[in-house]
Amino acid sequence: MIVADYLDYDTAEVWDQGKSITCTAHAFFTLLAEHIQQDTGKEVEFDFQEHFDYMERYREAAKIVRGDKTIKKRRIEALCILAESTGFLTKTGERVAIKKYRRCPFLKNFKFLCKTLQNTGPLIFAVHRYSGHKLNPKNTDIVDPVKAGAKKKKMGHAMMIRGFDRQSQLFKFQNSWGKEDSIKYMPFDVFKDIVMYAYIIEGVYIVTKPQTK
Repeated sequence: MIVADYLDYDTAEVWDQGKSITCTAHAFFTLLAEHIQQDTGKEVEFDFQEHFDYMERYREAAKIVRGDKTIKKRRIEALCILAESTGFLTKTGERVAIKKYRRCPFLKNFKFLCKTLQNTGPLIFAVHRYSGHKLNPKNTDIVDPVKAGAKKKKMGHAMMIRGFDRQSQLFKFQNSWGKEDSIKYMPFDVFKDIVMYAYIIEGVYIVTKPQTK
């Protein structure tokens, strides 16, 4: 398969999570909306906070005790499990589900990731946050490298990779911080430094349609 030099899934709306901690829900449901729009041309919207709360209740119920630690599923994985098993309602009453999901391997292989994006659509990924490092830099569209000695923050962050530029070794990603600050480019070297994990979803479909009077 020939991998394109440039790709951008540019149809999903950019939302703003405000001061909430719902970045994972915003990234995940942007991903679902992107897949639905790519496959059907239909625009869908979700209640981020409601589904985030549902996911947190699931994580609490599904936690396990290992030794002296209580372990919960990763938020992205929890959303994938729920989307596969029950689906999520849109604001207009459709139930959207996925056929399968998997953790994305080979995160240090740029060509593999570009090929995966081309084959399966956008990806959701989580990154470490570092003090002084901006994912929404001003006056530029390209994220800077993490400075040496920067301290890792306790909370990570989730976003959607929506495209790539192979010649420049850049990923185009979509955040949830409003339209002006959310679409940027990340050099692959920066991506390798901060990425924690990524997930692929496949077979997004509408299970039920809203009732009509």
